[in-house]
Amino acid sequence: MGESRPRLALDALLVTLVALGLYLAFGHELFFKFDGQHLVLRLVGRDPHYPRHVLYMPLLIAFGDLCDHVVRLSPYEKTRALSAVGTAIAAGSVVLGAGLLGLGRGRRLAAGLAFALCPAVFLFGTVVEIHGAFLGVAGPAFVLACALGRPRADRAVELVLALAFGGLCGLATLVHASGFLLPGLLLPWVLVRRWGTGPLALLRREDRAEGLGRSGLLLAAAMLPHLLLSLWLGDVFGAADFVGEGFRHPQGLGYLPGIVWAEGLLPFLPLSLVAALCLLRPGAPRREALALGLGVAPYLWSALRLLVGDTEFGAYLLPAALVAACLAATYLPRRLLPVLVVLCAVGAGLAWRWQAGATERYRVLAADWDRALGPDQDRSIVILADPEALGAILVHLPGVRIFPADEPAKYDGDAVRRDFWPPVEAGIRDELARRQRVFVTPGALAFWTSPVSDPRGGGHAFAALLEATFRLEDRSTPAVPLREVLPRD
Repeated sequence: MGESRPRLALDALLVTLVALGLYLAFGHELFFKFDGQHLVLRLVGRDPHYPRHVLYMPLLIAFGDLCDHVVRLSPYEKTRALSAVGTAIAAGSVVLGAGLLGLGRGRRLAAGLAFALCPAVFLFGTVVEIHGAFLGVAGPAFVLACALGRPRADRAVELVLALAFGGLCGLATLVHASGFLLPGLLLPWVLVRRWGTGPLALLRREDRAEGLGRSGLLLAAAMLPHLLLSLWLGDVFGAADFVGEGFRHPQGLGYLPGIVWAEGLLPFLPLSLVAALCLLRPGAPRREALALGLGVAPYLWSALRLLVGDTEFGAYLLPAALVAACLAATYLPRRLLPVLVVLCAVGAGLAWRWQAGATERYRVLAADWDRALGPDQDRSIVILADPEALGAILVHLPGVRIFPADEPAKYDGDAVRRDFWPPVEAGIRDELARRQRVFVTPGALAFWTSPVSDPRGGGHAFAALLEATFRLEDRSTPAVPLREVLPRD
């Protein structure tokens, strides 16, 4: 046993490093969703606040500061690297968890590699999204869940493991609010493993009261720190309201098969299919299938509320891949495990290619902006509304400072005139006095004057004040319409 633990740790480290190398090497040069742009902008401004996911920005800022002491990276590259690190930690955690469940070296390595190369996991390890960093906390929580799945003689050790598990689930919730559901995914699976052949077998034992009491104590010990951290420091109720409101997408159980396919099966192929077949085969442990189904149900409900017609490619179901990888490695015949890993790698390549389709568009946009701003881009501030142009600049022109046009549209006209505009005006004058250049795009001006994008009137008030206070001089190129903000006096 003393020799197997170091080997298990080395196997986990090996898979972590391999996964990290792959994620960094294949990191995308474009955004998966537009909210990733706000993460990078907040990092640039060192803004520690982000709605509902309260710990992500402090974590990203600290990670960015650490990177500054090691390697020179742009804000976009730092944010993408955090996704890679978190996802790689989760891949190593699968190896540790599989080892704790008693899987041999070949099977646990296959589990870790299948998880790391699973298309959805690979995607979120290579893009700017909160989910990659979230996996960096959910993965170690999975390891502790696997440790709890093997009953121990020392009750104090089990109690400490349960408390630590709950604490990690609480931290995961602070990184991404979906972590609140993590105990519901992992604890049923832990309990059926502790119960051996199932709850009814436990009830037939003479020590059934002691066994049930011990399991209940571990459940309470796990949930206490999770609930304290989630409810005290997190924004779980805000996240619940967000899920309840949705994105005004179509809703209803009729869309459930599409959600199961688009969010639960397709992004995780072939791992999702293999895990399902392993659990549904004759003689399979039905209790594990039931436990996994119960754990996945809340995630599917959230996806049904939010994602009809707006795919997230399995983002909310990523923790289920931790369990699926171990299930596939446990029950799949040994000779088929290399085939599983290879097929996952093929799926990862297809997912990467699918996401990379717009990379050239970003490069063309960045080249256009590079020509438009010329040699002064490192002392330029651009006010713009086009999310594609914003993404291209953040990825390829990190020296350009950005002011998103949607900021004033968050307020009504009176609030903009009274509170928002005065510091902005002072800031523009200060930048101009320091020989910085300030630009605004016609798209931003149109955004502010549209009742659709500016229903509260804040953008309209901002545009009127900008044009009345400063002179807007045309600096357009054939590819980039642009106005330079200059003093009137």
